[in-house]
Parts: sequence; structure tokens; C-alpha cells
Amino acid sequence: MDTLNESPLPLSWQMPPLERLSHIYMLRLFQEAARTQRPLRLMMKDRAELAAVLNADESALTRRKPATLLTQIVQRLAELEQGESPLESPLARGVLRFGAGFGLSAEECRILLFAVVAGADSYLDNALPSGTAAAGNDLDHLTAVATALPLAAVRAALSPGGLLIRSGLVQRYQRNYELSDRLQLIDGMAASFAEDEQALPFEQRWLARAPAPGMRLQEMSHLRGELETAIAVIKGALEQGNGQDGRGVQVLLYGEPGVGKTELARLIAAEAGAAAYLLPDAGSGGSPLGADVRLRRYAFMQRLLAQQPRSLIVLDEVEEMLASNRAWSGAPPSSPHKAWKNRLLEDSQVPGIWIGNWIHAIDPALLRRFALVLRVPNPPARVRLAMLARYGSGCEQDAQVRAVIARRDDLSPADIRRAHAAALLAEGHSGEAMPLRFLRALAMRAAGEG
Repeated sequence: MDTLNESPLPLSWQMPPLERLSHIYMLRLFQEAARTQRPLRLMMKDRAELAAVLNADESALTRRKPATLLTQIVQRLAELEQGESPLESPLARGVLRFGAGFGLSAEECRILLFAVVAGADSYLDNALPSGTAAAGNDLDHLTAVATALPLAAVRAALSPGGLLIRSGLVQRYQRNYELSDRLQLIDGMAASFAEDEQALPFEQRWLARAPAPGMRLQEMSHLRGELETAIAVIKGALEQGNGQDGRGVQVLLYGEPGVGKTELARLIAAEAGAAAYLLPDAGSGGSPLGADVRLRRYAFMQRLLAQQPRSLIVLDEVEEMLASNRAWSGAPPSSPHKAWKNRLLEDSQVPGIWIGNWIHAIDPALLRRFALVLRVPNPPARVRLAMLARYGSGCEQDAQVRAVIARRDDLSPADIRRAHAAALLAEGHSGEAMPLRFLRALAMRAAGEG
């Protein structure tokens, strides 16, 4: 007679919270799978995970009768669920506390916890049973079984209109096999909760403040009227707060690279009295984020900041996020996920300043959603000289420097800043005076751009 060679499992309260929750979810799924009476080998990608949870001999699992196997799964699940509720663990409390603050319902919080565990624990991700309704293409059914929630509640929570999906917190995919890819969280969220759920408030780990502006309003006299309008509009949106009249207030700045659009966005935010936060362009591992992922992150930040007064989001390099997915061919470009992007712009509660180099390939329907669209030209010579004077090296007093800057309308603030920085680095290593080093650096930058 076969045996499963069992040995006592440590008491559930001695297990790490992540491991315990993972095992509970896994056994619930396999319990559902075993009830289908299918051979176990059809249910697993890898026998090792279930064997480890049942503390059984891996090779014996495929010979188990369905009824015997189901009994073992039910017994082990009961052991893990006894005593303190798994929802009382520090990990679960951290996730549920964040979810409640985010505005999720109790059911949505439990689904979020399931997604966190799936994303953080490879056992649950790899041991997903296959060949059953609970583990096939029906993600709603699978989630309902694992979380012990009613199927109708899960379907509502994971619908496009549910807060989990609408906020960008969770993205669902049916085509992927791994559970963490089917129920995909914001990049890095699962690891963030699993590694240190008692650390800084979650919002602080996901929000990066924009640096203070490096320019003053007086220095941008060539755009004074436009900037005063933009500042007034942002102030009005901040004062409206979460009211309907304050929704959808987004400003788009565009112009050639290097003309100072990012600095200008920070200046508008500062003059409006807003706390500006940056939309990230890279994930937790440093890899670049794609356009759709950045839009999801924007929706997520909107929700995080909605309850923080006088907040504003700065989004740089937005062309790909708003552009058409086909080349211009005489017809207006149409952006992928157009309806979703339209709603994202219209329903946003937190004002935003979007920054790009061009607008010709942006879907006109998206462009119309911006409260203001401001072209930022290269500043005139007097403004460029004022920017150089701010660096305090005296270059702007040199007659040759002044003549070059006055003549070269193509010089951008970025050209001036980087040439000045290069000239400073050469100090002590070159016999040339600072103005000459600066002019040489400008000339070399121009040659590189040609």
C-alpha cells in the first residue's frame, strides 16, 4: 500500500505570512482541481510545489486516487487555516490597510492581497493547476476559488469599471499562464509589500517629488502672459480640489528639445503653490517603462494623490503615451486605447503638466482634452544671457560671449547649461580663460548636433 511519507507540518503560526497565504491559496485551487476527478499530472506544471506543501513524496502524487488526494488537500488546508486568521498577519494587514486607504472595498482588498502573494511567491505562481475551470482561461473563477469570495463579487471587482483596474493598480491578462502575469500589479508592488510591510507609508515609496525649479518667473518674460494664464488655471484647479469643476485640468507643454520645458513645468507648479510629483519613466529594476505601463502608473498616482491637497503630476517625454500607432497618411492619427485615454484625461482629479517635443502625431481627440496647450519656443538672447548670469561665472559679461549668444538663435538653455558645466570641469586643467572654454564647449556641442 502506497504511503505519502508524511511528517508533521510546523504549526501555521510558525510559518512566514507570505508562505502560509501562498499555501492556503494553492491548496484551495488544487482542492477545486481535484474535485474534477482529472489525473493529477494534468493539473500541474511542476509536481514539486504541491508535494512540498503536502510534505509528500513527489513521485507518489501522480499515483494517488483523486479521492485520496482530495482528502489530503482538505486536511492540510484545514491545518493551515486553523488558529489566527491569515488576514491578521502583518503582511495581510499592510495590504488591507493600504487598500482601504486607496478606497478599495473589503472584497477588492482581498483580491489585491491575492495578487500581492502571487507576485511575490514563486510557489503559488508556478504551481497553478491547469485543465480545470478554476485554472483555465477564467481568471475570475480562479480568483474567487483562491480568495473564497463569491464569483459575482470577483467579476465586479476585476471588471474594467472596477477600481482595481480603473486605477491602474491591477492589470488582467488571460493569455499568460503564470498567475502573476494574469493578475499583474504595478511594477515592484508585490516585492515592496512582501519585503517590508511595516516600513515607510506606502505612498512615500511610490511618489517622487519634483525638484524645485532652477529659474524664476521674471526670467521667462517672453512667455509671461502664457505662464500667468497657466499658473492661474492650475491654481483654480487646485482650489476646486476633487469637485467636478476641477476635474480633467491638464496642461501640455511642447517644443524643441532643450528649450527648458521641464524647468518651466516645475516653475508653473511652484508659482501655483502645488506639490509636484514626477511620473516615473523606469521600473523598480531600472528598465524603461512602456507607454501603456506609464499611463497605468499615471492612473495609479491620480488615485494616490486624490486625497492630498494641492498636488500636481509632472509627466515628461509623453509623445509615445499620446501618439498614434500608425504613420500619418492624410487622415487624423488615432491613438490605441483611445476611449480609455480620453476618460483618463477627463476624469483626472489631480492636475497634470504633460511635456513633449512635438504634437503632430497626437490624436486630435486627446489633444482637445487638455485645458491648455502651450508651445515653448527657444528663448531670445536676453533670456539666454540672464540664464548664463545665474551660473555666476562672469561669462555673460564677456563681449565675445554676448555676441555669440545674441547671434545664435539656435542655442537652447540646455546647450548653455551643458557647455558651462563642461567649461567648469576643465578649470585647473586648461590654460584658457573661462569665457574661451565656454565658447569652445558651445562650438563643440554645435558640431556634434550638426
